[in-house]
Amino acid sequence: MFHLARIVLFTAFLSPSLVQAGIIDVPGDYPDPQAAINNASPGDVILIHGGTWGPLVIDRSLQLIGDPAPLIVGLSQGIGLAPSPIKLAGPGAGTVVLQNLNVGGTINGSLFSAGSAAISGEGFDSLLIYDSTVSGPAWFWITGVAAGIDGIKVNVPLVVVERSNVSASDSDPGCYYFCQGMPSGGTGIDAGNGTLVVLDSLIAGGGSLDLWDVIPCAYQSCSTGVGGTGAIAGVLYRSGSTIVGGQGLARYDITNGAFCCRAPDGRTVQAGTTNSIDNYLQLAGDFQIGGTFTLNLSFPNVGMAILFASLGWPSVPYSIPGVGLVFLDASQLLNLGPVGGQSAVPLPVPLVPFLVGIPISFQAYDLSAGGGLSRPVDGVISP
Repeated sequence: MFHLARIVLFTAFLSPSLVQAGIIDVPGDYPDPQAAINNASPGDVILIHGGTWGPLVIDRSLQLIGDPAPLIVGLSQGIGLAPSPIKLAGPGAGTVVLQNLNVGGTINGSLFSAGSAAISGEGFDSLLIYDSTVSGPAWFWITGVAAGIDGIKVNVPLVVVERSNVSASDSDPGCYYFCQGMPSGGTGIDAGNGTLVVLDSLIAGGGSLDLWDVIPCAYQSCSTGVGGTGAIAGVLYRSGSTIVGGQGLARYDITNGAFCCRAPDGRTVQAGTTNSIDNYLQLAGDFQIGGTFTLNLSFPNVGMAILFASLGWPSVPYSIPGVGLVFLDASQLLNLGPVGGQSAVPLPVPLVPFLVGIPISFQAYDLSAGGGLSRPVDGVISP
């Protein structure tokens, strides 16, 4: 009975009365994503149907959704600093959503002297990344020392990375004789002093490639070439995720056939505050129109819980004493009713095209003694 009521209530929650922003197809409505961005209204959804594109500059609140996943890269020709595949240049507020994208590519070291993070910039309240792969552009054909490149480096108050892989690229010594001052690997995610939420994801700092030198070990030093940091933030919330630093540079004396030393690996996390939150709520399936996804609850106590949903964007988490951390948009909150504390809850999404791009979030509240709110599960409805 409760199960049927939840389905009816959730389906009504996604009702045709919702006012949804415009949906733009690429290619189709516009020949490339940048043209679509330039002609979009704030809040629009841009569906990118595969292909290789970029670099892109996002200057207004938008959602970029891959269907299927496209590859977003930087420039293939140029000089000096290579631009980011995706650069945020917002008006000072708003939200950017990236879902089902591959971002990264490569940088030609014979043309460019330095590279920018796969995603960089500022000017928005939040950056939400779902079901994507983000890689610091990898060097090839280098003509000198090449520093590792960050996966994400942004100045945004809230960054959410969910069900995604984010990695920095490795540094490359590009040197063969008495090489000193080697660069470090890039940082996986550098959110500055902002809040970073990492859920069900892998975040990795870049390493520093091994150096083969003719100089004997007695004259070699591993004080530089440190691995890159996994994640940097003012406040970090993590659940169901792995965050690792990059591997430090190893020096090898090719004259005597021996490894001399290895620089330190990168730090896992550099944050003012780190919060590990439970993994008692997980998603199976996709938020796809016409499909059914399942929320799996696994609270440690056999009992009941209450399931909550929100159609708003995730907020910077705030704490309610005795309740826990709230990630949902309280202005658009729905109580889906009681569920088992250890159960699987299937929820259908109506086959209605205008639902594409609607944000959806869930949290569950454990009714057991000493219980509280679970971690969130977030995303946007896809085609």
